[in-house]
Amino acid sequence: MVFRRFWILMFIMAVFGSGFCVLEVWKAYESSFTKTIILSTSFPYAHTPFPSVTVCEASRVHNTIIKSLFQNASGRPGSYEEALFNMMTLLATIRLPLFGRFGQMKKWKAHFDELNKLNISDVLLQAVRPCDDIFDSPCWWRNRFYNCCELFELQKTCYGYCYSFNSDVSEYSRQKTLFYGMYGDNKDFWLDDKGLARPKRTGGYGPWSGLRFSMRAQKIAPYVDTNPGIVVMIRDPSALPTELGIRVSKGTSGYIRIWGDKVLPTRRLVRVKPEKRHCLYPDEKKYLGRGYLRSNCLFNCYERFMYHDCGCVPSFNYFLYKADFPYPECNLEGLVCLADHSTNLININDRDKNLSSDLRCQCPDDCHSQKYKSNIIVANETTSADQIVVDVFFQTSTCFLYETDIVFDFMNALGDVLNDIPA
Repeated sequence: MVFRRFWILMFIMAVFGSGFCVLEVWKAYESSFTKTIILSTSFPYAHTPFPSVTVCEASRVHNTIIKSLFQNASGRPGSYEEALFNMMTLLATIRLPLFGRFGQMKKWKAHFDELNKLNISDVLLQAVRPCDDIFDSPCWWRNRFYNCCELFELQKTCYGYCYSFNSDVSEYSRQKTLFYGMYGDNKDFWLDDKGLARPKRTGGYGPWSGLRFSMRAQKIAPYVDTNPGIVVMIRDPSALPTELGIRVSKGTSGYIRIWGDKVLPTRRLVRVKPEKRHCLYPDEKKYLGRGYLRSNCLFNCYERFMYHDCGCVPSFNYFLYKADFPYPECNLEGLVCLADHSTNLININDRDKNLSSDLRCQCPDDCHSQKYKSNIIVANETTSADQIVVDVFFQTSTCFLYETDIVFDFMNALGDVLNDIPA
């Protein structure tokens, strides 16, 4: 009887001891966090895509069209023609989410019924300056000259219609890049109609090693509120051009130097829940036709808030994908509504505390990322007062390569607890 009680007691102690060990293992596993270490201080840029380079003119409506609209409206105050002219001058310089100036269109409310019939995205597409009219000489890419319009493609941006180089989300390439690098596809490139790999890469660094182009600044009519020049945006090829960009004025040349580190996750990090690792992989969410990128997620927040406030989204800023663009396009009244809510759109992070959870802007970091930082050196090396020369290149041939991992996985935590048990 004594031995039986002894073994029962030992069994109970063993059960409690095992439970204690499992609890400690679980606590160690749950409290673990990610760490990032340096794998290499000289990772070649040749193994990473060259960034997309997006060029937006100061006025996204061709000067000849603005002049024609002005002539039609001259001497006809309060007319439909005057309302159309003023709408186009506002659209020429609009930038998301700064719609506030569209409140001026309320003065022509009598013509809203007719103006609302216009497809604003199509109107802007027809009014954009043709590619052949922008560049004044062949473009330089990786040691040879090309027809610029073979390198640059029409691109929807936060400024409206612009032209981009090496973008996975241009009007041309977005139809071909829906699945590459996602859903088990391990490729880091796709093929264009010529069979050439995209996104493009280069192993060189310094001036004349990347993309170089020259263009003529568009003349700006006095009734368009902007100054002659261009905006250049340097982005990840899969990222929508949504930033303020780098301003380059006419009569100047800009040398844009690029650098940035690469971050790779370990294989076991993907097994950790997203809310625990605080980052997302490209195939875990899809925004605007591409795999997850934090910058695209933030852009998508504007889309949801615009629909919440005004029931529409301006399609000259976004893609018309059936899967992730279920919202109506904004007509003129929709843009006026966005003007009324402009302050709320600018401060989306402050306002989402009072909204339902499905409207909150939650955009974790990217688990896998290549950073593209840039600055510009401006010189006066142009041959005429309206010329603009831009040279985009990597500052060095290599960057830092980082690896992100979890501090403990379950087996590490188990081993750590067992090591703490006295022999």
